[in-house]
Amino acid sequence: MIPKAIFFDMDGTLSTHGTHRVPESALAALQAVQAQGIKIFLATGRHPQLFNPTVKTIPFDGHLALNGQFGYNDNEVIYRKTIPQADKQALVAHLRQHPSSIVFFTEDEMYFNLVDEYAERGMAYLGDPMLPVRDPAICLEQNIFALLAYCDERTEAEFMQHMPGSLSVRWSPMFTDVIPFGGGKDKGIDAMLAYYDISLAETMAFGDARNDIGMLSHVGLGVAMGDATEEVKAAADYVTDRLEEDGIATALQHFGVI
Repeated sequence: MIPKAIFFDMDGTLSTHGTHRVPESALAALQAVQAQGIKIFLATGRHPQLFNPTVKTIPFDGHLALNGQFGYNDNEVIYRKTIPQADKQALVAHLRQHPSSIVFFTEDEMYFNLVDEYAERGMAYLGDPMLPVRDPAICLEQNIFALLAYCDERTEAEFMQHMPGSLSVRWSPMFTDVIPFGGGKDKGIDAMLAYYDISLAETMAFGDARNDIGMLSHVGLGVAMGDATEEVKAAADYVTDRLEEDGIATALQHFGVI
């Protein structure tokens, strides 16, 4: 199957954790794909302002940021899905009594409610810059597409019980992504495909983390990176090599895409 659209996760799939390096083999593979008229899309948990500098130079046909809740191309915003107002209200009230470190993501800004030890360790792991600290009540007047909660699973469970309209997707012991219930990369993919009039059967996706499971099991052909967890590999149709071992190019060659 030669796809018409391929979706790529960023961290651990297109770029390495920590160093944020994009192998030359991956860049060359993406160029070869586009040269054949196949569309390529970025599908990441990150906010657009936190995209890897090298990834920013890749001429994607579209982007799905914040785990699929915000989809856009160079011309317009294609898809938006936000956390319900009632969930935001409940979270703000909970944080007043039980403070923990959370990043709030709007369409064009990011901020912490506070920075604690969990946040400092998580930011160091992700290689993210320090963000401003603001009163979380500000979120009640904004569209919030996703949250990044730096906390353990017990703290996560405590605040998530007050947010029935949201879903937590943990992919690290240090933090979890919180998105609207019924959201995810798969829903963003559907919106992007409808915009470009491409069928789901004509799609392929690459990922490595738990927040990629919905995407890999949804597309026509899901590819897990070689160092993905067993849970992620089980959701994929094919397991390729690690990114640093030319995993992107290897899979695309295996299926005759390049």
